[in-house]
Amino acid sequence: MPTRHVCKQNDHISKVADQYGYRNWQTVWDANKDRLSRSSPNTLYKGRTRAGNGDYLDIPDPSTLPASGGVDAHHPFTVGTDTLQLRVRVFKDDMTPLKNAPYELRVAGIPTTYTGNTTDEGLIEHELRAGSATAVLTVQMSAEDSDATASTSGAPASTTPASTPAPRRGAVPVTWHLEIGGLNPIKESAPDEFCISGVQQRMNNIGLNTGPIDGLLGPNTRAAIGAFQRMYGLLGQPGVEEGVPDVSQTQTKLYDFHDGPTPPALPGAAASSSSNGSTPSGGNTSGTPSGASPATNSRGQTPPPVPPRPARTPP
Repeated sequence: MPTRHVCKQNDHISKVADQYGYRNWQTVWDANKDRLSRSSPNTLYKGRTRAGNGDYLDIPDPSTLPASGGVDAHHPFTVGTDTLQLRVRVFKDDMTPLKNAPYELRVAGIPTTYTGNTTDEGLIEHELRAGSATAVLTVQMSAEDSDATASTSGAPASTTPASTPAPRRGAVPVTWHLEIGGLNPIKESAPDEFCISGVQQRMNNIGLNTGPIDGLLGPNTRAAIGAFQRMYGLLGQPGVEEGVPDVSQTQTKLYDFHDGPTPPALPGAAASSSSNGSTPSGGNTSGTPSGASPATNSRGQTPPPVPPRPARTPP
């Protein structure tokens, strides 16, 4: 008889499959995809808010496959194991990629510390074990990049007189604690069409603070949504009410901005409440930063798929 698993915290399909001993996440997903109708097995609804229980997965009973072979002989069997592809992209406040920035990525349960530099697209990409759930990402921002907010807003980047040599400044470390698979869906019923908790997570990740992820459309959440709507000139569009995450305009633009491969260009000057000049995006990750500005959060984005997604994506 199948086991019922209620999704919570940062469950994603690879993590749940690994928890129940399945080496291939597709087996578990095939048993649930028609009922759940999620666009991605990596973005499941987690019931950790006040809005009710999360998605549940029916875990199929293990099955056996017959095998034959001669006696008194050695018969090797190979069992394939899925891995998880983690992609995180880091952007500055003007939503341009943070290029060639040194980073360290430490994943819980993996002794290896991954190091490297972000690409010209601000991308960080690594293959992890399927059950990976949390990680710590530290990116070294140059002093020039950390000044992005001041220089793009029209304010002077420095008040040091031209005749006085500017002091040498080192790189600024920015750390994010990532929950792999932590995002709730948007543009789907999660738990209803407004997808408040998923909207809150993405708003926080891009620096528009909604407060706690509680699934409630309170004043802080309304203010953050309204700010995003103004950023993209959505107010006045059909079906758009200030501070309400409608599906056709607000959630669609937020999905493109946060989960899509390339954030759409802002219609005017860059607008973000991050004060240290960077925003990370990682396929279906959520988290909070330390070591820099407390106003900055990480955001999960899938350049077709950070997922954290399984090694293979279902059709």
